[in-house]
Amino acid sequence: MSAIVTQVEQQIKPYYQAKQILVGLSGGLDSVVLLHILQKLKLPAKLAAIHVNHHLHPDADKWAYFCETFCQGLQLVCHQKDIVLGASLHNLEARAREKRYQCFRQFIDENTLLMTAHHRDDQLETVLLQLFRGAGAAGLAAMPMAKSFAEGMHLRPLLNCSRAQIKAYAQTHGLRWMEDSSNLQTEFTRNFLRHEIIPQLTQRWPGIANTVGRVARHQAQMQSLLTQLAQIDYAQVKTQAKNKINLIPLLTLDPLRQKNLLRYFLQINNVTLLNEKKLETLLMQLNQAKADKNPVVSWQSYSLRRYEKTLFLLTKADLIQPTQSLDWQDLTKALILPNDLGHLMTTRQAGQGLKLTAKQKVKVAFRRGGEIIAINNRGRRPLKKLLQEWHVPTWQRGRIPLIFIDDELAQVVGHAIAKKFLTKSDEAGWVVDWNN
Repeated sequence: MSAIVTQVEQQIKPYYQAKQILVGLSGGLDSVVLLHILQKLKLPAKLAAIHVNHHLHPDADKWAYFCETFCQGLQLVCHQKDIVLGASLHNLEARAREKRYQCFRQFIDENTLLMTAHHRDDQLETVLLQLFRGAGAAGLAAMPMAKSFAEGMHLRPLLNCSRAQIKAYAQTHGLRWMEDSSNLQTEFTRNFLRHEIIPQLTQRWPGIANTVGRVARHQAQMQSLLTQLAQIDYAQVKTQAKNKINLIPLLTLDPLRQKNLLRYFLQINNVTLLNEKKLETLLMQLNQAKADKNPVVSWQSYSLRRYEKTLFLLTKADLIQPTQSLDWQDLTKALILPNDLGHLMTTRQAGQGLKLTAKQKVKVAFRRGGEIIAINNRGRRPLKKLLQEWHVPTWQRGRIPLIFIDDELAQVVGHAIAKKFLTKSDEAGWVVDWNN
């Protein structure tokens, strides 16, 4: 058994309980060799391949046909998926990768392993790319041998093998593969590294791929420790809602731990990380701003906002203030709210909820300013003042459904009912629930 086959077998042995293995098959040298090795190993898991056609190259359909016929020769199923990326060339490689892995996710359950053919030279390129981007430990850790993916796992069993080993295996077994001419175009950063920079580095330091692979493993270990520390700190700041944390314990931490914790908070919410400058600006504002100030930092479609003693992670959609008003003609049926705010529904309960006659008109609207409501034992009060007293964050105040009966504000859903419309103890009223 050749060294490369032994290497693959060792890497996948801990995962023999898997019922299915799905190999990402591009038709190129690396994935062809990986699929061939796995087929020859006669593993207990059912083996299949998936080819994603990006339709970016003139020969894309030829690659798809090659993958289909190659799998037929191995008596394996080849799932074919087509994706469309649009005409923009901006960030094309990253967008193609994201779409590709979205396709993979559709096939991965808890009993399935995804395997891709990344190897030691790919790892070297990735570490260098991350280094030039100024990445931290997580970025320099580059590609792990194994990680959770969808409901299953993602393995890279060739990660400790060189491109030369892979090519030698293909030649020994007389394998054919498809060459992607775009891999020679050095205007792409990774290709520039592969063809212009890495050959010179390898000539000067022949063992550089092994050395950088060791660097990646060290950085992965460091990142693991940072994650464990962040988990300890997160336990002190977490709330019932995943998108907000308590500020007071956060601000008692050392500044480096504050950064580490915020990065972890964004990561568990599957949010693109803040750049270093914006992260430092936010922490400075959080540490220095007066109690009545609400600092905010925004990036892409997200923002981090302080309100009182809490830090909120929000999307642009969370900040939209609806302007529609809706007639609620049948209270026995749910009312769908705009802007993904969920729906209102009612139940009839004794001594609770809204008092309402059949002739009265019910309307649901959102705050525009100047609303007044008379609640029990408080008299007529501006809604603005009440929302402040109820500690409702500023961006949420215009998103709370308001129920009007005959154009008079009767209920601020989730907060208060006007005294005039309160059901008496011996009456059945309409109790409004907001599912959002």
